[in-house]
Amino acid sequence: MKRTCLRYFSMMIFWGIILLWGGDVCGEERKSTPLLVGYSARVFVDVDLEDAKAVTKLWTDTLTKQSGYKAGSSVTIYQDLQILEKDVKTKKIDLGVVTAHEFIEIRSKVPVDPIAVSESEGGAYEEMVLLARKEKTFLHFCDLKHKPIAVPRGLFMTAYQLWLETCLMREGILNPQTFFSAMKEVQKPSQAVLQVFFKQVEACIVNRTAFNTMGELNPQVAKELMPVFASPGIPGGVAFVRGAFDEQDKKSIIDTLMSMHTNPQGKQLLTFFRKKKLVPFKVEYLRSIEDLVKEHHDLQMRLAKKGQ
Repeated sequence: MKRTCLRYFSMMIFWGIILLWGGDVCGEERKSTPLLVGYSARVFVDVDLEDAKAVTKLWTDTLTKQSGYKAGSSVTIYQDLQILEKDVKTKKIDLGVVTAHEFIEIRSKVPVDPIAVSESEGGAYEEMVLLARKEKTFLHFCDLKHKPIAVPRGLFMTAYQLWLETCLMREGILNPQTFFSAMKEVQKPSQAVLQVFFKQVEACIVNRTAFNTMGELNPQVAKELMPVFASPGIPGGVAFVRGAFDEQDKKSIIDTLMSMHTNPQGKQLLTFFRKKKLVPFKVEYLRSIEDLVKEHHDLQMRLAKKGQ
């Protein structure tokens, strides 16, 4: 528990600074009211959400006051994306952080303006991979029929599911729940990898960075496991401001976010999370997830029609 809280403590500093970095982010008039911050629960990995509510509020308040926000902040963690959408629409959220897949859903319903994504050594994208033991000879997803797999929850959970379902539908399989003998949802990517390593499941889906990290920590993992299939690169969390947010305030936020990697404290936090820097949002960052969403929808409609 102590280790989890310490990890979460560090995470809150990271996201707080991402959203509030700099001494004069907004004008004095804006600083007289609370900064309204909303997080999707899916951006947190291996964290108890009850702890998240308390620690997020504590650290965001501390950071807002240090940045000159006399009224502190109001922080909400959302389990339900529809409620988050409603609160953005009614201006109960000024700044938000959601997964790339969630952002696509939100922007079609409420006015939001994406401002930043994180960039690792490999760039702004992350690949998902299906891992199996090297002695296995999987050539197609259908080779996993009636076999158990493990999938971690967290930042890429919706993307894991989207990619997995799309790959299966390409081979004519509409329902993964009945295709696999079991789909085990685990807390962390490392747990999913170890379940394959110890032959508790046939395969798992994790992001490539998690697999590479596990391989560095335990060379035997890299020796005995291998990626069988890989997704297109997909961005992780997307930071956004609500529609009609003050343009000058938005510009100040973007400017300070982009300078995080030049500040010793900001660089330390980015390094801790294996991120190189934060970069301004570009439309092309979402292209891969948009293509995946479209293909998923088209295949779903085609197979559903075929089954009628």
